[in-house]
Amino acid sequence: MKRIFAMLIAVLLSQAPLFAQAPTAGLGDLRAPSVGKAAPVAGGVSGFETGFTEEELGQIYVIADLIAQYYVDPVDRKELMYGALEGMARKLDPHSQFFDPKAFKEFQDQLNGSFSGIGAGMKKKEKGEGLGIAYTLPGSPAEKAGLKPGDVIVAVDGTDIRPLPQEEATRRIRGAEGAPVKLDLSRDGKTLEVTLVRGKVQTANAFSRMYPGGVGYIYFESFREDSHLTVLGEARKLKGQGMRSLIIDVRNNGGGSLQSVVNLSAAFLEKGMGIVSTKNRKGDDRAWKAPSTGELANTPATLLVNGYSASASEILAGALQDNKKAVVVGSRTYGKGSAQIVIPFKDGSALKLTVDRWYAPSGRSIQKDASGVGGITPDIEVKADEEVEAKAMGQIARELNRMPVETPVPDPALSKALELFGVK
Repeated sequence: MKRIFAMLIAVLLSQAPLFAQAPTAGLGDLRAPSVGKAAPVAGGVSGFETGFTEEELGQIYVIADLIAQYYVDPVDRKELMYGALEGMARKLDPHSQFFDPKAFKEFQDQLNGSFSGIGAGMKKKEKGEGLGIAYTLPGSPAEKAGLKPGDVIVAVDGTDIRPLPQEEATRRIRGAEGAPVKLDLSRDGKTLEVTLVRGKVQTANAFSRMYPGGVGYIYFESFREDSHLTVLGEARKLKGQGMRSLIIDVRNNGGGSLQSVVNLSAAFLEKGMGIVSTKNRKGDDRAWKAPSTGELANTPATLLVNGYSASASEILAGALQDNKKAVVVGSRTYGKGSAQIVIPFKDGSALKLTVDRWYAPSGRSIQKDASGVGGITPDIEVKADEEVEAKAMGQIARELNRMPVETPVPDPALSKALELFGVK
């Protein structure tokens, strides 16, 4: 029995190439480096370790057989298998996930900055909570339907999403362009039902502007594969306009590519300064250091963060804070100190799996502990009312997407960063 089940798993894994990585921008995920190992293949079945006892494997086999023979309705075996794999990954941690082919395609589309959905930025979701709306994109289905920051989505098409991990909850909101989706919202203690029609959402990733006194400002929403190039391009443009100091804004930036944040961090550091290190279950260490003195190493900088700055954003904050290359301003970051790899399979499905913990140059981990405490503590904490900050981030979203900004709203964290550079 064990050998048969092991062979089935090995055949599935044999569809996968070398451990491959996909960028995970905007989802709070960290792109792991190549681990240089192949997934197990059918030829090595005799040494394949499933992690299950024969009794456990037997129970899986019997249940699958009982469902096939006696369940009241016909069952798609492939969908049943995908469901089992989704459940297996979900039991690990909030960031590991199995994607069926459709879900993986949507995941990849999002990484490329284009997907079909309602056009709303979502807050980080804790277990048992609904999906909070941080902002709506200008002209999006969400904005047209009257959704606003502070609303909490508790059900999608009648399915309660509170028990689901963030990725699964978000996936249920997305769908084909032109397809309707019914949302149950919690707003000010009341429950509302809203039906939207999904539309194409194309997101920009960065913008910059100049303030008086040569203070440059760059905001970017995720660490895509080329984000370091985008941000550095904006910095060079600002230098050409006379920039003498720089504010980098990673509020609401949920993370993404490890290589991108390593490259961007190095631009602010001197040769040999630490950026990040990782450790896996075997205790294997890997560390990244600045290969040379970066082009922004001598530029006075501040970094804006908040509770939705996660993963790669926290690597940047840790690297610049520990090396004293930027003053971190805002509120405590999210606290995601783990790294995932994405392993694609031939049938179009994929597994996103947590394989490492990462550590800031000082050796500290920012991973949330059992009490929910973690993250990077800013050098200068700015306590802002949640509604005030949501409005400020909504305004930034409008600028990011090249939409006209209406009446300017207060932004306490940005104001503090400007004040540090003498701008009132």
